[in-house]
Amino acid sequence: MSNRVNCFEQTGEAVGKIAVKLCKDQTLIRLLVDMSNNPLDESKPDIDTSDFDFTNGRIRTVPNVDFTKVKESTIVIVPTYGVAGENSEFSLVGFDIDIWNPQDKWQLNYPIQRPYYIMSCLKRLLDNSRVTGIGTLRFVSFDLDVLSSEVTMHTMRFVVDVNN
Repeated sequence: MSNRVNCFEQTGEAVGKIAVKLCKDQTLIRLLVDMSNNPLDESKPDIDTSDFDFTNGRIRTVPNVDFTKVKESTIVIVPTYGVAGENSEFSLVGFDIDIWNPQDKWQLNYPIQRPYYIMSCLKRLLDNSRVTGIGTLRFVSFDLDVLSSEVTMHTMRFVVDVNN
C-alpha cells in the first residue's frame, strides 16, 4: 500500500487555506470591498467576513469572473501543477492569484494605486508563508493584462518551495 499523498487533494486543501487566510486581513478586504478613494480610513468599521462566499465573493476559489461585469476588485486563487523533468515523483505546485480591478477604481488617497496596494498585501500575507501539507509559498512574478477599457487583471505567481 502506498503512503503517497494525492497532489490534487493537497492542492485543493491549500486553495481553501489560502482563501481563508486572505479573508482574515481587514486591509485587503477593505481594498476589495470598499471602492471609495479612501477604503482604509480608520474611522470606518471592520468588514464582516464570517459569511464570505468563495464562489461569487471578492475572494474566490472558483474562477467564474465575468470581466464585463466587474464593479469591485476581485481575487481568484488558481492552483497550478506540473511535473519537473522526467521524474514524475517531483512535482511543481504553484498558485496564480488573479486580481481583477475596474480601471476607474485604481485611484486611492494613498501614494500607491489600488491594484498595487492589493498586490502588496498579498505578497505580505503569502510570500514565505507555510501552507500545511504542501510547503512554503514563494513569490515569483506578476503580469498585467488589460482585458478591456474598463477592467484589468494582475496575476501574481507563487510557487511552493518544498525544501522549507
